[in-house]
Amino acid sequence: MKTRTNVSIDKNIFEASKAHNIVLSKLLENAVRAEIARLEEETWREDNRDAIGSYNKYIKENGVFSEELRTF
Repeated sequence: MKTRTNVSIDKNIFEASKAHNIVLSKLLENAVRAEIARLEEETWREDNRDAIGSYNKYIKENGVFSEELRTF
């Protein structure tokens, strides 16, 4: 479902985008989607920083399961 919103943009950028047939609504939607994904990943990393650090420390000290079976 789509919703309408108003966005202000520099006139020169708007005219250049029209000249290049850029669909601003699609471009904005994609940019916002990418920014949301980046922020969610950043939040996830922050929320899991301690657990990841503990896991990495454990692996460094104990190695990984079946490490002796690796052929590379």
